[in-house]
Amino acid sequence: MNSKMDGNLPEDRKVQEKRIMAIFQPQAWQNDYAVDIDGRTDVDVTAKVLALSLGEIHALSNDDYDTDDLVELDALGHNGPFYVEVSNQVCEFFCVGDLSEVTEEMLSVARENLAASIARTGNLQQAFEYVIRSKSEGQDDLDGDVGAFWSNEDGWGDLNSATRFSTAERMSGTLPLSAKSDSEWMLVEEAHDLIRKLPEKRLWIALVEHESVPGTRLVLIVQTTEPSDAEIFSRFRDEADAAELAVVGVFDLSHVVSVDSSSREALAAYVRSASVDATVKQDVATARVPSVFDTMVPWGLNRSPIVTSM
Repeated sequence: MNSKMDGNLPEDRKVQEKRIMAIFQPQAWQNDYAVDIDGRTDVDVTAKVLALSLGEIHALSNDDYDTDDLVELDALGHNGPFYVEVSNQVCEFFCVGDLSEVTEEMLSVARENLAASIARTGNLQQAFEYVIRSKSEGQDDLDGDVGAFWSNEDGWGDLNSATRFSTAERMSGTLPLSAKSDSEWMLVEEAHDLIRKLPEKRLWIALVEHESVPGTRLVLIVQTTEPSDAEIFSRFRDEADAAELAVVGVFDLSHVVSVDSSSREALAAYVRSASVDATVKQDVATARVPSVFDTMVPWGLNRSPIVTSM
């Protein structure tokens, strides 16, 4: 095995070019019980196991949903109950005593070996799908923890629009430039797993009042946790001192739109309308009478609206 792929693993832990052969046991229903029948066989699940994230490999359990998904029933010609045994085989593959001992480095080595085998043999049945990720290309306020994913057509964007690359393309392709030169290959399954683990972003609305200026100001904030007073006041740093402000209410709009269909439809309609309005060109100035909101001076400068002459 290529020493470059071995990393720093000790000799007895290096993953050799071998296979993970799961045991597939078909069953049939008898008096509402699933009983074993003839047809027990070994199934090569190497590619499917190595496509899992490290956490998913640690959680593999015999005769469970996660191991059942490793086999293709149509290819095996079975449409009844069954179970799959694979935990011990995965441990043998990685030369460990327990699945929890498998490391990210060992998994990377195994994937590199399999990718090299695919490139050498052209066996696409064991191929992976990859995307290209850059953490530095993500928008810090929205997806900075995930980064952005590369599309050959649109450049950096979200995972849904990212280009999928085959193993052969990964082996021969070059990575695109990124802000901090941190572009990297990532399995599609890993990318989905990364996004699933992120805390859910929520939409908050905060009501803020000034100690001397009448009225209430509204602020929309997108983040995972309820915004603090300091985070809310920072939105007014150019208009007033924090000591002059008071938060009179914070509401989770995400919850509202998740439980109230009418509110959800109203928000969606507004977003669609705002998107259309944003595309209208402003080349020709349209004369109109300014409203009091157009002529209000920011907090701390003048407490009265400016009266405009007609």
